Amino acid sequence: MHRRTAHWRRWFATAALLALTAAVLAACGGSGSTSGGAAPSKTKANGPVAGTLSFYNFLPDGSEGKWWDDFVASFKKKYPNVKVEVTKFSTEDYWTKTLAAFSSGSEPDIFIPNAGEDLNKYIRAGKIAALENLVDLKYYNPATLVPFKDSKGHIDGIPIYSYIILGWDNQNLLSKYRLAVPKTWDELLAACHKLSDAGVIPIAMGNAGQDQFPTGQLQDHLLYQLGGPKLTLNATYGTNGAKWTDPVFVNAAKQMRALIDAKCFPRGFTGLNYSQMSNLFAQGKAAMAFTGSWFANQVGSSGAKFKAGVFPFPDAPGTTHSTASLDGILGGVNGLAASAKAAQRNPAAVKAFLDAFGAAADEYANTNSQLSAAAHPHPTGSGLQAELSQVFQSVKEIAPVSDTILPRAMAGKYNGDVVALTAGDMTPESWAKAMADAAAQEKPNLPNLG
Repeated sequence: MHRRTAHWRRWFATAALLALTAAVLAACGGSGSTSGGAAPSKTKANGPVAGTLSFYNFLPDGSEGKWWDDFVASFKKKYPNVKVEVTKFSTEDYWTKTLAAFSSGSEPDIFIPNAGEDLNKYIRAGKIAALENLVDLKYYNPATLVPFKDSKGHIDGIPIYSYIILGWDNQNLLSKYRLAVPKTWDELLAACHKLSDAGVIPIAMGNAGQDQFPTGQLQDHLLYQLGGPKLTLNATYGTNGAKWTDPVFVNAAKQMRALIDAKCFPRGFTGLNYSQMSNLFAQGKAAMAFTGSWFANQVGSSGAKFKAGVFPFPDAPGTTHSTASLDGILGGVNGLAASAKAAQRNPAAVKAFLDAFGAAADEYANTNSQLSAAAHPHPTGSGLQAELSQVFQSVKEIAPVSDTILPRAMAGKYNGDVVALTAGDMTPESWAKAMADAAAQEKPNLPNLG
């Protein structure tokens, strides 16, 4: 697994982040402020590219760190009148240090956020520049821009890489049992029954310990299909009349239970962590898996003796947003954002830096083995990477996972309660009610959507 993905979920639970977030909100008018939000730069980004840019980076080591060092060096060679001050942090320190900088008013000009609450808290505080006038959007796959669009339609970040979460298939095992890759929900359930009856694990799955996200992401997938990308956010805030006890949430939980009842997952899967779960597929013991595009690296390096493929997960009954036809797909986007101060002070240098990355997006994707943020990615990795890019180019939107768009307290509650649902400790109805109760309890602490 791409380990940054696991770290994101652990950082959000720390008390230090909670305290610093409160400081940012307090410094900018409090959590109830409605004056924040990103606004397009009013200064045209023309004229000489000069001055100083500060850049916060949490990728100091390895091939990615070297890529960024080379990128900055190349940028400075092309624009010798720009001084780029790079501050490197360890992955573990990056988020608290960045939050502290924004809290004190010494925020970086450019930094690397995740699309979702990680960036939204700064947007609400009025600290982030909208980028419509500061980037050339031709570089980017439109689907990757969707998570960076705010309620006013402004684009508040540009993607540097993306991940998508979808089905993985062991074509040898499916062929052995005369099964095709399932394209419908009924085909998926029937395949689970047939494989489990034959003693084969249909879908590798596990959610033990800190690795609660696999079933959380599968539940996200079902909720996206049944209600769209902002369903959990709307229910948490009570916007658009949504609430967690709505039938759509109960229905999604019932579909999760239907997968379990069809014996789609390994026996005792709630006791398996992510590594154990992924090894079941990589070692040829499971016919399918449901996980992110980072998994291509593990499958490719495992010496697998079978042909692996990827496929959009079938649509559950009642789908309104089809993943099977690629209306959208679950995933996440990591990007670059600019502070409002930088956009007003030095828009030409900000635009030059962001567009320099856009022109190099494919190259960066091939360095980190993730999906390119560019409109026309050309991966140099394995056949799986090429398959992933074909899916990626066809999808209309990236639907962010709940633990990146929900406030951290709700995200933790969500993943934990999905574990309880899959373990049989909650019914679909009690799961929905528990989430509704949590939203009501958290309401005084929820940041204003802005």
